[in-house]
Amino acid sequence: MPGMDDLGHATATGEHPGSTKTRELGFTYALFGGVIHSSIPLPELRPVDSDVWDWHFEVVDELEPAREVRTMGSMQMYAEIYSRTYAHAAGYRVEVDDTGVFDVSADGTFIRHRPRADPWWDFGRAHLLGQVMAISLQIRSVITLHASAVETRDGVIGFLAPKHFGKTTLSLILTREGARFVTDDTLPVQLGDPPLALPGVQSLRVLADNEEAKELIRGAFGAPVRLESANRDGKIRTPPLPLPRILSRARKLEALYLLQPVRAGDGGESVERLPTHGPEAVANVLGQTKIGGVLGPGFVPDLLRQVSGIARQVPVYRLRIVRDLERLPEVAERLLSWHGTPGEVT
Repeated sequence: MPGMDDLGHATATGEHPGSTKTRELGFTYALFGGVIHSSIPLPELRPVDSDVWDWHFEVVDELEPAREVRTMGSMQMYAEIYSRTYAHAAGYRVEVDDTGVFDVSADGTFIRHRPRADPWWDFGRAHLLGQVMAISLQIRSVITLHASAVETRDGVIGFLAPKHFGKTTLSLILTREGARFVTDDTLPVQLGDPPLALPGVQSLRVLADNEEAKELIRGAFGAPVRLESANRDGKIRTPPLPLPRILSRARKLEALYLLQPVRAGDGGESVERLPTHGPEAVANVLGQTKIGGVLGPGFVPDLLRQVSGIARQVPVYRLRIVRDLERLPEVAERLLSWHGTPGEVT
């Protein structure tokens, strides 16, 4: 007989650990190697037919009052828009200025969202699939990195970089050349021996007037792809990449690369990798964690321990690449010569 969790949801044990069965109306999608059940469509994700799920997301009119509230941290999203994170008796609460409020249950399974008036749904979904899901994953000992990634023959390689450093472009070119796409912006890493990369969000958002990006997307898809009209932020969204071109299950994290673009006129090879070790490797990874700021200073010791564990088990490199779109195929060829092209899907 179903039990009740601490937020009042009916639950029953599913077919694998951490999963739950549902017969509620809604939508189910593949996400992070599991399944999310949602009360609203999530077009960024690939639909799956499943009555077993790992997360339940629901849009509500009101949230239960939070008790025993403790401030954790905050993060600047853009301009003067911030998100703030709190711990409370039933879990965690995330308040985002331009989106609304998200509540995450203590076990990370249930997520409720009270949108602001006149909601920007594309922004709300982006916050859900980014920062909010990263908190849920962290509860399950899965750390999230600000990275794009592809699957190679040897395992998953991730590209760590701030925005506008070309990590998505590099992943798209590698996918076009035979690698499998893992994620655009958020790379989940399950801690363990070895650390495992999980499939991320496998659709993309690009500026509507970026014709080079559109051409790269078509190459990565391997076929014509329908692009939607621009949202209010001037970006368009692609559907998820087709199954043969994506990572669909957990895979060993083979290497992490911190991107260091150099100008095309500076000479030298198109790509060079420089190994890092010890504190330098830890600092390279720590600087590109996704939600360290929102979890606050109290989480720093745990985060440092987790990142140190990854850096001990996974090679971390600085990757100097020429910032020239015409030379990026040379970069992709070199990376695949180091790590191999994955075989056919079985």
